[in-house]
Parts: sequence; structure tokens; C-alpha cells
Amino acid sequence: MGDDFNFVEWCDQWLKTSGVNILEPVVEYNEDFSIKSLHIKQTCDLRGKNRLRMQKVKIALFHGEDLQAHVVDVLISDKEEMNKVIVDFNGPVRAIFTNYEDHAYALTRYDERTLDFIINNLSLVKTDLERAVVWQQMWIMVMSCKMSPLTYFQFVVKQLPHEPSQQIVSEAIKLLAELIDNYIPPSLISDCTEKMFDILMALLQKGNEDLMVPVADKIFDFISSKDSVNLALSWIEKGFIHTADAPEEKVFKLNESNMRSIGETLFKTSYLSTERKMQLLE
Repeated sequence: MGDDFNFVEWCDQWLKTSGVNILEPVVEYNEDFSIKSLHIKQTCDLRGKNRLRMQKVKIALFHGEDLQAHVVDVLISDKEEMNKVIVDFNGPVRAIFTNYEDHAYALTRYDERTLDFIINNLSLVKTDLERAVVWQQMWIMVMSCKMSPLTYFQFVVKQLPHEPSQQIVSEAIKLLAELIDNYIPPSLISDCTEKMFDILMALLQKGNEDLMVPVADKIFDFISSKDSVNLALSWIEKGFIHTADAPEEKVFKLNESNMRSIGETLFKTSYLSTERKMQLLE
């Protein structure tokens, strides 16, 4: 901690307060997207007995086609909101990650260029940790009214098909169901649900063994259209998931839990008669 570490002051900042800080880059780019100036703005979340806190963070400047990370260490002040970053990299920057490697206790926000990169290219980031942190922060931004639900939906649509991590995929699908149920405008719920059904079907067809089970477990939540209902009925009859174009080609073998989940979903649909629903219970 160093010879000048003040334990009492540290306790005042971290143990006698509550709430979380928010770190946000304030960046000015040159025409070639190299950085002209960069500050990290620290603010306080509204909840808790909050205050500015001193902590060390890593700032990653992602650049190049192979997305290398140039890392800068920054000591965040407990006195001033704005913290100047000495940038010792002169090339074009594709994205700025404010809390690289997730060492600091803070929420993060993104500048406009970085947010565009995340929505379209997050899968290019090599480490599961960094991608997981971004997925989490994007959801928190929705919950904090800092991102529209439709922007988050667009992010999921573009990135979920390329995400290799089982944990990230499982959590993303769970949150997406919550998004559609609680945040998407009612007039768009049907379209969004059908879109996610198609995306999850495409994921299953990739045959990634690590993702098959979590995707198959959740795809039934997105059965909504007449076509997907008829497809699901065929799954029950055959005992496996298949596509509409290749009904005899097994994509995923259903277990008893899967069959019950399909039955519960179909029992709620308006596309089946009461008689047909009662047959499902048999």
C-alpha cells in the first residue's frame, strides 16, 4: 500500500460510505481517431451515502485490425470529478474501456465511438472477462435509463450469434427475456420475440457443444408465432429439435424437462385449440 498510505482516510472513503461510483470517458478525437485529449469523469450513483473515491484503474485503448490493447494506469482522484489521462499512444483508437480487467469498484459508461464498436464488434475482444463485463455494464445502462431497450436489443441481435462463452450466452438470453417482457414497447414485442427465436435456432445449428444445452433450454421461451408453434409441435412428436426445412435432421435431442417446457409454452398460445392443448397434457 505504500509508506504514505492513510488507513483512517481509506476507511472514511470505503467503509463508512455506501454506493458505487461511475467512471465515464470524456474524449476528444482527432480526424484519424487518434486521441486528442482524454479525461475520466468520476461521478456518484444516486443511491447510498456516496462520495468520490480514490482508486487505481486501467484504461485500455483498443486499436488495429487484431484489436490490441494499449493499457494506461490512472489514479482516480477523490477530490475532483475530472481526471486527466496522459495518453502515450498516437495511433487511431477503435474503443476505450474505462475499467479494463475489472479491478476497480465502479460502474462504467462508454463514449459514442466505443458504444458503436461494442454494438457491432464486441465479439472481437479476445478475453471472456472483458466481454462479460461489457455485457453486464450494457444491461446496467438499460436499468439506469442510460440506454434505450431497443439499442440493447440491437446489441444482443448483433453480438449473441458470435459469442462463444456459455456463461455469457446463458445470462444474455435470460436478461433478454426480461427485456422483452418488461421494457420493449408492446407493439414490438412480437417482432422481437420472433427475431430472437430465429437467432437461437441459428445458434443451435452451429453445433457448438458448449452452447447447445443453454440455448435449447431457453429457446422455448421465444416460441410465439404460428410457424414457431407448429414447429414446436413437431419437436414434441419427434423428440428432437429440427428446422422447418429439414424435419428429419436432428439438431438437438429433447429431454423430459425440455418437453415439459415446450408443453407449458404451447399451453399459453392462442394458436392452438383447447382440445389440442389438452392432448399435449396426455
